[in-house]
Amino acid sequence: MVQKIQPLARLAWGDDLCTGIDAIDEQHKRLISIFNKFASLHPQGDNTAVQIQSLLRELVEYTHYHFRTEAELMRTWPINASRCALHLQAHRRFIDFLDRANALAATSPADVTDHLLAFLAQWIMHHIMGVDMRMAREVRALQSGIEASPEAPKTQTTHDILIDSVGSLNDSLVQRTFEVLDLNRQLQVEKENLQKSMDHQKRLTEFNAILGGLHQIIAGTDDEKCILQAFCDLTIRHTHFCLAWVGRPDENGYFQVLAAAGAAVAYLEDIKISSRPDIPEGLGRSGRAWRGRKAIYNSSLSEMANTTPWAQRAAQFGITSSATIPIFRDGAIWAILNVYHTEENIFDAEIQCLLEEIARDIGFGLARIDLVYKNKSINALKENLLNGTSASIFLVRHPESVLVQVNHGFLHLFGYSQAESVVGHGMREVFHNANIFHQVDSLSRNIINCGQGKLRNIPIRQADGTKIYADFFGQRLEQEETSHPIVVWTVIDVTERHRLSERLEHQAFYDFLTGLPNRRLLESHLEQAMARAHRAEKLLAVCLLDLDEFKPINDNHGHEAGDEVLVALGQRLPKFLRKTDFVARWGGDEFVLLIEDLTDLNGLDEVLSKVGQAVTSPIPISSGRNVQVGVSMGVSIYPFDGNESGVLLLRNADHALYESKSHKADRKRFWLLYGEA
Repeated sequence: MVQKIQPLARLAWGDDLCTGIDAIDEQHKRLISIFNKFASLHPQGDNTAVQIQSLLRELVEYTHYHFRTEAELMRTWPINASRCALHLQAHRRFIDFLDRANALAATSPADVTDHLLAFLAQWIMHHIMGVDMRMAREVRALQSGIEASPEAPKTQTTHDILIDSVGSLNDSLVQRTFEVLDLNRQLQVEKENLQKSMDHQKRLTEFNAILGGLHQIIAGTDDEKCILQAFCDLTIRHTHFCLAWVGRPDENGYFQVLAAAGAAVAYLEDIKISSRPDIPEGLGRSGRAWRGRKAIYNSSLSEMANTTPWAQRAAQFGITSSATIPIFRDGAIWAILNVYHTEENIFDAEIQCLLEEIARDIGFGLARIDLVYKNKSINALKENLLNGTSASIFLVRHPESVLVQVNHGFLHLFGYSQAESVVGHGMREVFHNANIFHQVDSLSRNIINCGQGKLRNIPIRQADGTKIYADFFGQRLEQEETSHPIVVWTVIDVTERHRLSERLEHQAFYDFLTGLPNRRLLESHLEQAMARAHRAEKLLAVCLLDLDEFKPINDNHGHEAGDEVLVALGQRLPKFLRKTDFVARWGGDEFVLLIEDLTDLNGLDEVLSKVGQAVTSPIPISSGRNVQVGVSMGVSIYPFDGNESGVLLLRNADHALYESKSHKADRKRFWLLYGEA
């Protein structure tokens, strides 16, 4: 989604932009006009790639024409050769910038608009007022018959050097901007993929919650209306469906609603749906699913074009996708189950399997009712219900806390090969961890009194010792015999959800490159360290470390080599610190160290000497070579240099770092205390 970004002010032509060469000034006016066209799109926040690429094409056409004009002018009036070369090089770099911006516009138009405007604004000011003005002065001088200045470097003025230096700095900033944009796009893609995975896992968890609740209802009621309505209510409660309903044809073939729930339940008012193929009302999804005895999924409203009356009605309630699944009772089709959603393309293969499993479970529940009314064995029926689903279910009898029945899903989840391994055994033998056993057993006793309960994200060990995480849903089984109440447990494996949550939490507090704590975790740890130092009446050293000679490694060996150096130092530094100390990446090539439990500064000197050795020792990189960096450090001491906040300590350490780097040639050691001369 395009981000809303602050608008840039439009540029206005003024006398201070005139070069004195009419052809060049007219072309500069057109450049400012193109900039202002971009600026007019900028605050809207909804620019399309097509709009931006159109303006980029206009800018590219202008650029080639304008640069040819200036190049021809400099050939006609040969100005200083070195400055001419720098001028033409600036043209080439600007064209390269436009090529990269054009490539980015197709996927990130807002980023292009934002950074292109910022770059154009400074480029116009620098290039027109600096580079082009300098060229124009030389050309006008030649046109007036004044001989050009010698080309020796010593004739460059301070102004000329400043112009060239700013141009070089602009080029570096542009390069870094595109690197950051590329990294942002990669992070956004990873974030979107992770979010999709989490959304998918959430949907599966929602459907498993429906299965768990439905199993409990089926096990505890003999009322078919209760089962059907429970399905509808659970579906609306645990998912984002807007309507769930179950219907069955009457003697005339028209579906009658047996149960329904959801915000769009009014969709069913006075609706006519038939199972007959010879009338229009029978051509919809329900009629076709009934006759075909198989599920029908509509991923989007456009697929319902041949059922116009229902498509129009669905649009009124925002319905864009639906699923219709037959319910079988004793092997014969008995009803149809329908769910509707306001989003498209949500019925992937796993969701379809879960919906069809729900329909089967409803059928099993109805079969159970039939069996009860026919006085068949209740135990055989429970076995059929339990093992007819993939959910993990087990029944526990109290007060003995003994497992009396389990299904195949339980055996699979807990890692047992046969029911005999657990049936008749106490829960303590299944839940090996005493704390987890007491949580489940305590909740069981509450469920006996209250009727139901749940536990979330509980760590359990499978039979082979594998650790997984699960949600537990328990409900008291209603029965005539009350001296030995039974609790029906449904267990859902949420291990993947737990792992995703842990990964997100780690990304929030740790640097993705080095694995060290980031600024956010540092701020929290610093406040705690200050509190500990205050209580123990000890000193705390806040050290801001900066790498010297790091830039040549990036320049000579590439940014990948620079990253390898940062990773290596991220691994080295903790090894050279004490267990009570802390290290975090501050950003770029800077790190922050917290040295705790100091009684005087002698202990600090010993620790920092090891740190200096760790940083300056040779570092092997993947090319097979060794590289070395230097180190400068600023140190502030709590409570002497800031007892109000960690921010002040970091600021003072940064000031000391600046002083240390400023006196690198004559300093006695690589680190400097704040306030130390």
